[in-house]
Amino acid sequence: MTDGVPHGCHGLENFGRDMASDRRSVVWSWFPGGWNKEAPECGKQMVAEPPGSTPTSQIMEEFAEDQTAWIDAFNLAYEKMTSNGYPDGLKDTPDIHTNLVCPLPPIKMKWESQGSYGCYILDKAGSGPFFMLGNR
Repeated sequence: MTDGVPHGCHGLENFGRDMASDRRSVVWSWFPGGWNKEAPECGKQMVAEPPGSTPTSQIMEEFAEDQTAWIDAFNLAYEKMTSNGYPDGLKDTPDIHTNLVCPLPPIKMKWESQGSYGCYILDKAGSGPFFMLGNR
């Protein structure tokens, strides 16, 4: 990767910074001389931290094959993360879940737009702050 542009794999020869946009769309690579969009043929990620330890790709494969190994590692990391830097422990946040209603969206066929769906607090209209959650 140089200046935010991946390179070094077959299929990334014509991939460049000029392909970036704010459209949030997929950018496909094209193999030289090819007519179809293709995923680049990159090898596995061999980065290891600290150097000499298990490479990232091997850890990802282990977690993909053994969900118990993943949740065990996650629990240890989460416990450490949430206890570091808070000498007095964590503080409760304001309650936003009481009377919160998030109706299930209607079932749509895969080709139909999913649209936006809202959650709301089941209370007297206009009695509290307005908020909206969206999903694309």
